[in-house]
Amino acid sequence: MALTERERFFRAMRYESADRRPLHLVGIWNDTLDRWHREGLPASVTDVHAHLGLTPLTTANITPAAGPFPRFEERVLREEGDKRYSLDSYGRTVVDFKSHTSMPEWVDFPVKSPEDLRRYMDEHFDVDTLDARFPADWDKRIERAGQGGHLIMMDGGCYYWTLRSIAGVDGASYLFYDAPELVDELFDRYFTVVMEGLRRGCARATVDVIGFGEDIGFKTGPLISPAMFREFILPRYRATMDFARKAGVPCTWYDSDGDIRQLIPD
Repeated sequence: MALTERERFFRAMRYESADRRPLHLVGIWNDTLDRWHREGLPASVTDVHAHLGLTPLTTANITPAAGPFPRFEERVLREEGDKRYSLDSYGRTVVDFKSHTSMPEWVDFPVKSPEDLRRYMDEHFDVDTLDARFPADWDKRIERAGQGGHLIMMDGGCYYWTLRSIAGVDGASYLFYDAPELVDELFDRYFTVVMEGLRRGCARATVDVIGFGEDIGFKTGPLISPAMFREFILPRYRATMDFARKAGVPCTWYDSDGDIRQLIPD
């Protein structure tokens, strides 16, 4: 009997044998698919997984609102030729091309100073309103997730991601140095949100994966020093994973981008 992609995933994570390793495509851009068709993929192919003999591995993220809350209302600010300037959910000004798909360019951030960070935390990381972060249909979403053969995952913390998202790489770097106590408070608030989500989620569902998404690496190394990583982020990871192991969560994954070899020993 053929294994499911979910079963292949767990066998791979446990270093066990399988009929094949899980291999699947994630988030193919429409522009990418159009190019593949121009370069020889038959025009009749709409299901690339089936064409390549692959099986999709679907995930269901049951994390409540874990980032800035309430989020900013996304809206278009202006258009200039082929560029569209928009306000995104973090409060950043981003530029996208109208004619093709690409990563957005972030050109302005809501946090430019320690005072801005204090205001942003008070407005969007209020830990006294945690109940509001859980949608009214959360239990129904969890029920549906458990019925579809998905990997059920929850957020383990996106600390550097969050600071960089609201202040930019340069701004985040200065804040670590100029206002470490505020960065620590932001991360404490984020940790409170994450742990409340995990406590409620693991009580309602069999969570398969704890996911960390940091984009903390550049092409030549991490974007913060190992010392800063150990001081500001690692203790929160450890506390999260201690809870996850006690709750029976078997797996974790980490989205880093770039070269993070200096952080791997930690």
